Amino acid sequence: PTAAANPTPTVSPRRVQSAAQKTNAAPEFNVKSDASPGIAVATERAATNSSSTPAELSPEAEKRKIKQVAIGLGATAILLIGGLVALQMFGSTTEDGNTEPDPQVVQNPAEGDNDGTDNDGRKKQESNGDDGQDTDDGTEPKTDTDGGEPVPSQQVVADDGQLPWASPTNGPAVQFQYVPPDSQVHMMVRPASMLAQPEGDRVLESMGPTFANARASWERAAGFPLAEIDQMIIALHDNSGRFPRPSFVVRLAQPVAKDDLLAKWGNPAAKEENGATYYQGGGWSFFIPGTDPGVFVMGSEQDIKEVASMGGAAPPIRRESDRLRQVSDRDRHFTMILSPNYLFSDGRELLGGNREKLREPISWFLGDSLKACMVSLHFGDAFYAETRMFSDIGTDPHTLASEMRDRLEEVPTKVEDYLVRINPHPYWKRFAFRFPNMISAVHSQTRVGVENEQAIVNCVLPSPAAHNLAFGASMALDSTPGAVVVAGPTKPQGPKTIQELMGSKMTLAFDQKSLEFSMRDVETDMKDTYPNLPFDFRVKIIGGDLEKDGITRNQQVRDINVRDKSLAEVLTAIVVTAASTGKPPSSPEQKLIWVIGPDPEDASKQVVLVTTRNAAAANNYTLPDVFKGAE
Repeated sequence: PTAAANPTPTVSPRRVQSAAQKTNAAPEFNVKSDASPGIAVATERAATNSSSTPAELSPEAEKRKIKQVAIGLGATAILLIGGLVALQMFGSTTEDGNTEPDPQVVQNPAEGDNDGTDNDGRKKQESNGDDGQDTDDGTEPKTDTDGGEPVPSQQVVADDGQLPWASPTNGPAVQFQYVPPDSQVHMMVRPASMLAQPEGDRVLESMGPTFANARASWERAAGFPLAEIDQMIIALHDNSGRFPRPSFVVRLAQPVAKDDLLAKWGNPAAKEENGATYYQGGGWSFFIPGTDPGVFVMGSEQDIKEVASMGGAAPPIRRESDRLRQVSDRDRHFTMILSPNYLFSDGRELLGGNREKLREPISWFLGDSLKACMVSLHFGDAFYAETRMFSDIGTDPHTLASEMRDRLEEVPTKVEDYLVRINPHPYWKRFAFRFPNMISAVHSQTRVGVENEQAIVNCVLPSPAAHNLAFGASMALDSTPGAVVVAGPTKPQGPKTIQELMGSKMTLAFDQKSLEFSMRDVETDMKDTYPNLPFDFRVKIIGGDLEKDGITRNQQVRDINVRDKSLAEVLTAIVVTAASTGKPPSSPEQKLIWVIGPDPEDASKQVVLVTTRNAAAANNYTLPDVFKGAE
C-alpha cells in the first residue's frame, strides 16, 4: 500500500521572489510569509537563457554542446534526488530543537517476484495519461504478457506517517523500442507535458545558460523544439573512455511525414544497412521507422546502423535495469535508469568538471551492493520525487532500505560543514541561508520502504520546491569548498593485471541468455566491482572462429548459478554450459573455450577471447589449465 498525499504538504518552505531583473546585478530576494507554499526564484542565470541567436558552430562543436543536454538532465535528477536525501537529514532537527523520527522501512504486503512486462516492442494497450492523451506511443501495460503474475497495482490507503507516498501517476511501463544496443544509462523525458507545467519550465530555466545553449543546439539538430516532443529517450553508450555517445529516440506530439522530417534535417544523404535505410547529415545520423509516424532516432552512425539493422527492436538490457523498467511509469515527466557503478567506470566522464565533487558522496552513499537504480520526477500540483534501488542477490531489499536509512544518519553534519565551507557568493547567499527552511519540509515529507522487492525512497513537496532544489544544488555544485562533502573509507586496490583479475570472486545467476549477453554481463559485473582497473577489461567473442565450428553468438546458456566463484570459473561455466557436450572442460569435444590473448583491435592489449580449440591452436594461444589434460 501507499499513502495518499495532499497536493500541497502542510509543512512548507518560505517563499522568496527576486527583484526586477533589468540589470546585470545579482537579484535581491524579498522574504514573504513562512506559510507560503513554496519558493519562486527567477535568477540572473535563467535570464541569460534568452540571449540572441548564437553564432554558427561546426557540427562537432554542436555535438559537444548537445551532450550537455544529457549531462544537464542527468545531473539535475541526481542533484534533486541527492538534494532530497542529503538535505532531508540536514534538517533532521526541527526549528524548535526536537529531533524528527527516522523514516521507517515499511514492507509492502503486495510485493513479490515481479516478472513484469516484456521489452519487445509489441503492440501496446491504450492508457490515458495525466494530460488526457493516449499513450499508445512506445509504452506497454504493466502486466506480464507471457502469462505470469501481473505487476502489483498501486493500493492507496490512509496515511499512517510511514508508508511510501502514493504516485501521482499510474501510466504503463516504458519500453525501449528503437533504442540502440549497449546503452548503459537511459533517461526518459516528456518535454511537452513537462513544459506545459509552470514548474517544469522553471526547473529547466534553473539549470542555467549552459543547459539553455545545449538545448538550443539540440533543437536545431533535431529540427523540433522540446515543446513539440511528447517523449524522448536519451541513451548513453560506451565510448572508449571518452564521454558516452548519446542517442535520442524522439516521439513527436503530432505525426510528421517522412519528407517533412528530412526537410527539417536539410535532406541528409540516404544510406543502407541490411536492407534498411538511414540518413546522415549535419554531423548526425537518423533512422525513421516506416510504421511509426512521428518517431525518429538520432545519434552516431554506428548506433543508428544498429537500430536500422535490428528493425527498431528493443535491445536486451541488464536484468536489474529491466526489472526497474518493468515498474517504470511512462506518465512521469522524467525517469532515469542506470547502474551506479557505471558512473565510476566507463561512464566516469559523466561526473567530470564541476560534477567531479559528486563522485565521493555518491559512491559512499550508494555503497557497493547497488546494481541498478531508477530516479523519477513529476511536476504538477505537487513535486514528486522517487528513487528505486535494486541490490545484488546477496542483499535483500529490506536490508538495502535499512542501509539507506543508516547512511542518511551520517550525512547531516557533513552537509552542514559543506555549506559553511562554501561561504556562498552574495549572488545567492540570501537563498543559501534559507535552505534550512526548505530542508525541514523535505525531511517531513520523505518516506523509505520496500515495494516489488526494491527499496524505495520517495517524497512529496510543494510544486515550487523542485526548481529551488535544482537551483540551490547547482549553485552549491558551482562553488568550491576547501574539502569534499563526504569522505568514505578508502577502498582496497583492485587487481593490477588481467591475470590477477581471473582470481577475483563473483556471483552470476540467470535462467537463460545468449552467449553474447552472458559474456557481456560478466564484463559489466567486473567493471562494476573494480571501476578503477589500470587496464581496459574486455570479453570479446571471435565470431569468425565460432562459425567455423558451427557455433553462434546466440548459442543459449541455461541455468547458470555460480556463487562466490573466480572469474575464470565463471567463464568456464558459461562456455561449458553453452557447448552442452556433457563432457569435462578438458575434453577435446569441448570446442568452445576462452583464453587470454591479444585484442583483435589492439594487439598491445590483453583481453578475454571467446574462441574455439582449433582457433586457439592455430593462433598459438595458451589454454587455461582447465582446458588442458585430455588433448
